Amino acid sequence: PTSLSPHPVNAIHVQPDGTLWVGTVEGGLNRRLSDGTFQHWTTANSGLSHNSVSVLQSDPNGNLWIGTWGGGISRLTMPRPSGNNPNIPANIQHLDVPPHMEPLVSYIGALAYDPQHDALWIGSNDGIFLYNLKTRTLQDPINNNRLVRGCIGALICHDGQLWMGSLAGLCIIDL
Repeated sequence: PTSLSPHPVNAIHVQPDGTLWVGTVEGGLNRRLSDGTFQHWTTANSGLSHNSVSVLQSDPNGNLWIGTWGGGISRLTMPRPSGNNPNIPANIQHLDVPPHMEPLVSYIGALAYDPQHDALWIGSNDGIFLYNLKTRTLQDPINNNRLVRGCIGALICHDGQLWMGSLAGLCIIDL
């Protein structure tokens, strides 16, 4: 019960404070504690939207954004200071989006935090989207963004460009 979920690993992320997170296929989300054991979150014991965690991304406010393959996006917040105390409860909430956009952001393959716009770039199986953290709104940011299918892997480089992999190849957006 204190080891990593016994399923294939899909995502690994280290937050700036050194916290290691591991997302698994059908095994949910795992946090490595200072003693080397793991704490687990699944749909059965938390607000996690799906047990197949496909991508993880943090923001400067200490939130962990959890992209899932089939359940959209969830956000995990830890009370401050979180440390490695497994008894401090985490709050995991599903990202609410307009109903007509829900199917477009169900299968998430890429997340990238954009410090210039305080936003989260989302690469899904059905396009590229932008979630504004201030207004808490999901946007279609560019023309023909829904034509970029099968997104997987993203980063924002030092010169302010979003690089996102897709079935069609590499998409580069000047932010």
